[in-house]
Amino acid sequence: MSLKRTFLCVLILAIALAFSLSVRSEEAKKAEEAKDDSKIVLAEIGSQKITMKDFEKKLSDLPEQYKALFSEPERKVDLLNALVQQIVLAKKARELKLDQKPDVIEKTNSVADQVLIQELIKEEILNKSSPSDEEIKKYYERNLSKYKEPEKVKARHILIKVDQNARDEDKKKAEEKAKGILARVKKSEDFAKLAKELSEDTGSKENGGDLGFFARGRMAKDFEEVAFKLKPGEISDLVKTRYGYHIIKTEEKKEEHQKPLDEVKSMIKDSLARETAQKRLENYTKKLMADFKAVIHPELLNPEETSEEKKDQSKK
Repeated sequence: MSLKRTFLCVLILAIALAFSLSVRSEEAKKAEEAKDDSKIVLAEIGSQKITMKDFEKKLSDLPEQYKALFSEPERKVDLLNALVQQIVLAKKARELKLDQKPDVIEKTNSVADQVLIQELIKEEILNKSSPSDEEIKKYYERNLSKYKEPEKVKARHILIKVDQNARDEDKKKAEEKAKGILARVKKSEDFAKLAKELSEDTGSKENGGDLGFFARGRMAKDFEEVAFKLKPGEISDLVKTRYGYHIIKTEEKKEEHQKPLDEVKSMIKDSLARETAQKRLENYTKKLMADFKAVIHPELLNPEETSEEKKDQSKK
């Protein structure tokens, strides 16, 4: 087996182990199969079964980066094989009573605790933290300034670079080059084509100098001042900034406007839900610590520091 193939098998098995398939009791499976005659059994390991429904659920539970990996039929077969391998390996481990080793029991309990905690938070915190439409509306009205879209402009540019500390003759040479390009622009040569061919801004030249939409404060002050003054379709004279000489073409403008509630509703809902969940979790945890009479002794973590504090107090 090639190294690449071996690595893929290990990766698939690791994913399968990380997102283990929950196999239901045989009685529950039989009851479900009785309701659905079209149930397709993809694998059988003794009395245990992996159905098409189980497998599809497994796929849907995978992280996004793995869903694409297992979208191909060949990879689905690899994943199914990995799931079966996972089950037979776990069966053998139990047969050897490895699940009864003290250190394994401790690790298993730790994993079980994490799963239970996640489920508890989901049931008691997250499912009860969804804000109402009225709460969302009130939050929006109290925070209108947060949802103002600033004035923006869409522009292209052609840049001829020159360092601020360059020699005068180099500055002059760059300026003359920029003036030559500007003359071609003024003669109605295609701006985007010239930018792609001659601009020295590596970040935008391949897109014909397109900078997209930007608000004030994003570009050099001298640059944006000109870009915002130009009308759509207008082209600037040479604009000098610390980067060099620019020729700017403003293509489109968007005036400052208030985003409507519908546009930001889901964002506000997520934000409020997070805030509510955080507060609810803090209060819920405090209550549980009181209910279960939890006592913490942080001073025992640094006994030397505690003894020094006691000495200082005794001297006073």
